[in-house]
Amino acid sequence: MDALQSPPAGTPAADFDPEWLRAHLTEERRKASLLGEIREAIFGAQDGLVSTLAVVSTVAGASAERFPVLIAGIAAGLAGIFSMAAGEYMSSKSQREIFE
Repeated sequence: MDALQSPPAGTPAADFDPEWLRAHLTEERRKASLLGEIREAIFGAQDGLVSTLAVVSTVAGASAERFPVLIAGIAAGLAGIFSMAAGEYMSSKSQREIFE
């Protein structure tokens, strides 16, 4: 979008300043990117909570002691964090490469 052409005179678009339009589109792209990142964070957190809950529930059902349940929950949480972070990094990197 290096060169914006002026719309024909007499049209509603003729009243728009090309610099304003460029700034507006840049701001909208920034907002869309931010909302996408927030959405990904929410889905990632939800996925991490569900998988950790499954591990903790299984270990709690198999053991009457608290310590193994706590350790299993922490281990599952950390594994989920690293897994989601690596997956998100690769996804974002691939997406940037496609758009460039």
